[in-house]
Parts: sequence; structure tokens; C-alpha cells
Amino acid sequence: MKKENKITFGLKNVHIAPITELNPDTNVLNYGEIFRFPGAMNLELEAKGESGALQADDIDYHFTNSNEGYDGKLKIPHIIEEFATKILGEIKDSETGVLTEKSDAKITPFAIMFEFDGDKSKTRFVFYYCFASRPSSGSATKNGTNTNERELNFKASPRPLDSVIRRYITSNDKKEVYDGWYKKVYEPNAVGI
Repeated sequence: MKKENKITFGLKNVHIAPITELNPDTNVLNYGEIFRFPGAMNLELEAKGESGALQADDIDYHFTNSNEGYDGKLKIPHIIEEFATKILGEIKDSETGVLTEKSDAKITPFAIMFEFDGDKSKTRFVFYYCFASRPSSGSATKNGTNTNERELNFKASPRPLDSVIRRYITSNDKKEVYDGWYKKVYEPNAVGI
């Protein structure tokens, strides 16, 4: 019998997969090389969409629900260079190492994968079609052991080809899929997963 969590806690193993192509012929998204985004401190995912009822015959006659994905906030201590260049479109000078942000930078959509712990099993998630906003920047004078925290805002939207927003798996489910979660963006009919 599968053991389900009563509680969840923790956040770790945040990974990013840049979307390299939206392929209408194969009805899938193609992803670039997956990279780890270390330092996850907090993740909030607020559901977007509305539900309502059509009133008729003096009752709630018909119910509607729209699922527009999630608004996400990832709290981290630092935006890593790989995310800045591969997702936010910043340009690195190969000779000097200087990173440049331009007003016409092309933001790359991405999939985000991460893991929550639980009392019985760990759960791994993938959100397939995300767009990040430019993160704010700043600092404060040193005060004891306080460090800066950055907040990365992103939208996790339905994929345009099939409306899938997310999938998840627990450590109680198929071992080879669970173990390979961060090696390739999961698709149910993909070979080798």
C-alpha cells in the first residue's frame, strides 16, 4: 500500500531547463541542458484563475473554472550566472567576464523542477512553461549574520500545445522515473525515462 504524506516541508534540488524550441509538428517543447539552481530558500506558488457559477432556476445552475497556472516567487540568496545568461538574456564578455543587461534582452522560457520533503515520501515537481521577470537588486549594510535575499518572480503557465501546467511524482512511485527526474524534463511517452 502506498504511503501518503500527512505533511510536507523543505525545498531543495531546484533545477532549470531552458526551452529551446516550441515544435508544433511533434506537439512537444524541446529543452536545453538542465542546470541546478542552488540556494533555494522559499518557494510560493499562487494559483491563477477564477471559478464561478451561472445562476438559473434559482440555483447555481452551471459551474465554471479557469486554470491559468501559477504565479511563483522563488527566494534565493543570489541569481546565478547560468540563470542570468541562459534565461534572463544577459550577455557575458568572454575576455573580461563582465555581464551586461540590455533593455532588449530576450527572456527564455523554461521548465522548473524541485523537491519537497514529507513525513512519508519526497515529492518532485516539474512546471513546464515558465517565464521569469527581471529580479530586483539591492543590498544593505552588514548587520550581524544577516544576508541579502533575492526574490525571483515567475509565471508557470499552461503549455500552449496541450495545456499541461505541472506533473509530480513521489518517492513511492516508479523508481526509474523518480531517479531520472532531474536528468530530462519528464514526458509520459518519452523513451528512456
